[in-house]
Amino acid sequence: MITENRYGIILDFKQTEGLNKELKLVPTNSELWEIFRGAYGNVVNDIKLLTGEETKLDDWDMALLDRRQHRQGKEEDIEDIEKIALENLFESVAHQMTFYPAIYLVMPYLVKFLEKKRAKNDFEGQISLITDMGLLVAMDIPDDTYRDEVKPEDEVMNNYNLSLLKLQEITKRFLEQYLKEIRENSYYKVPFLTSVFAILGSDRKEAFAMFMSMWQSCYMECGKCKDCNEIIEFDDNDEMEEAFKGIIPAPQVLGQWDGKTLDNTYVWFSNLLSMAGADREAKLMSYYYGTYECCECGNKKQVMEFVKNYYFGQD
Repeated sequence: MITENRYGIILDFKQTEGLNKELKLVPTNSELWEIFRGAYGNVVNDIKLLTGEETKLDDWDMALLDRRQHRQGKEEDIEDIEKIALENLFESVAHQMTFYPAIYLVMPYLVKFLEKKRAKNDFEGQISLITDMGLLVAMDIPDDTYRDEVKPEDEVMNNYNLSLLKLQEITKRFLEQYLKEIRENSYYKVPFLTSVFAILGSDRKEAFAMFMSMWQSCYMECGKCKDCNEIIEFDDNDEMEEAFKGIIPAPQVLGQWDGKTLDNTYVWFSNLLSMAGADREAKLMSYYYGTYECCECGNKKQVMEFVKNYYFGQD
């Protein structure tokens, strides 16, 4: 479905390349589940719950549920096995923004699960899943020195990469079909769009940094002199010009996207944010992609390069 919006731009994304193969799911009785683990160990029981192979929460599922209920101060419906299994699964594989090897095996199952939600035109199910899955994508930074060194076999890695392509394609069609509903959804809107940034974007480090910033901070480090700037923090009530003092914002690009290509991150994502009604975040993009000059050594670069250096020390 093609959706028109306030700028007269029509969302009509190009089809994702490389989708001509079928996903192969690692069987739940495979020894790989014990090798590729999450933060709290083997996650296969939650996968079994999602596929219907298992119908009862095990002791570890109950322990995670009890801990989450204590943390949130509210009871969950013990009969809602699907919801509990998903929450337990994401709690295990997205713990503390760390990439866990279990994600290699889990992602294809999640894509299959998402396909079922799409077949049912389940808006809430899709937006919730894409939001959580985008976080997993943002954490997958191959040269991250802190990640687990467990290496998947070629077949596992190929399936994982194929699942990411299928996730991109589903996300594109979801945006085309449900832009109006996304614009009206205040609960998921910004987290969902941040996940879209990770899923459709070309730079995982930028996506990770956007999740870490939560659209409320802009921490930077100079790659030359290592000077750190952790002063820039803001909330909905702050004036951006004051909060981002010292940053020259990038030129506005709203209305300048073709609705198809994803070559220029600043252009396509700024427009998508605005089209989805996330006007504050669209304005913030001009600062994240603006220019900053280090006050210590005069090093001048795009703000996002300083931000990535803060988290990854890439220079």
